[in-house]
Amino acid sequence: MAYGYEQTRKWRKMGYLNEKGLLKEEGQLISEGLITDEEVINDYGKKLETIRILREEFCVRHKHAKEAANEIKVKNDVNEAIEWLRFHKEKDWGIAEKGKAKRDAGETHEVQEESDVEEGVEIYECEPMRLGGW
Repeated sequence: MAYGYEQTRKWRKMGYLNEKGLLKEEGQLISEGLITDEEVINDYGKKLETIRILREEFCVRHKHAKEAANEIKVKNDVNEAIEWLRFHKEKDWGIAEKGKAKRDAGETHEVQEESDVEEGVEIYECEPMRLGGW
């Protein structure tokens, strides 16, 4: 139980958890009709718009754009999201700025979403075996 016993029971009864016992995405809960509060739905729409702008205009990876949109107070404030990324995701923001500079220079730039390595896979680099002798 990732959320504590009482919270897990409450969310399970409300239908907020998936088959693995994890909280469903906010968009899925809205589309299933489990969240009906107009303010939450409006904020979700604003978050989606902020994510779209960060991805299209500033070359930010979806994962980081989503995190920034969830963390800022004013959900449709792109400048606040950019400041959040600069402060909390310096390295990733630097990569996004380089990509934006390439795109502004007229080059085609594809935002790399994830690495080629699957999640949960660890890569070990081993030294080659010594050949011959003791």
